[in-house]
Amino acid sequence: MNETSPIKKQKQLFASVRNEKTHVQVELQLKSAILEGHYQPGDKLPTERELCELFQASRSSVREALRALENAGLVTKRTGKYGGTYVNAANTGPLISGFKDMLQLGQLSLEHLRQARLVVEPSVAYEAAQNASDEEIEGLKTLHNRHKACLLEGQVESYYDQSLHIALAEITQNPVLVLIMKVFNDIHDQRIQHIEMDEETKQVLIRQHAAIVEQIAARNPSAAAQAMREHIDGIQTELARLEAEPAATK
Repeated sequence: MNETSPIKKQKQLFASVRNEKTHVQVELQLKSAILEGHYQPGDKLPTERELCELFQASRSSVREALRALENAGLVTKRTGKYGGTYVNAANTGPLISGFKDMLQLGQLSLEHLRQARLVVEPSVAYEAAQNASDEEIEGLKTLHNRHKACLLEGQVESYYDQSLHIALAEITQNPVLVLIMKVFNDIHDQRIQHIEMDEETKQVLIRQHAAIVEQIAARNPSAAAQAMREHIDGIQTELARLEAEPAATK
């Protein structure tokens, strides 16, 4: 193999590994290479044979390391003509799955969710009001109007509700906040899937979202943050009331 071959160039990324936990070291080095951007989403990792050469490791160790990366959602194995191990795009699945497990075990409540949202979402609304472009504001208005229509027509409305909150996080251009918002949305959906909103709750939700969008459109950060606080407190109060009602009527 000549000095300019792709596999030769990648040798500087890795160190050979020689101990009883070889597969762990292979996994950690490959994970670091992915997270540091040496391999981008869609890139194909070196073959198993090439990885064995790079790490001076056995094929079984390499396979175990790749299996761990696949289980973590960082890579996907493909077969066929274009087979190999490919780097995934950002994947929130494992993180969300962990929160779902906590939810099913009864370790997450509506109050836990309210407290966490109050820490994050008012700041997101504040920054969105500071930085939103005219186009982004129009996008927020469109999402709100579609959400409102779904609520009033009795259709499934969670898509536009979630999309509005994610759109606010995307305005910040902070991928961590976008990820957190997706996790919040997923937990929220799972937590309230057994609760049916009545007309009173629907009207509260419509008013609260309208107030948030209005203050962001007015580019008033403090008022936008306050509107978000009132939304989180208000909707969680409504949902807690609806959740308690069936028990109260028994």
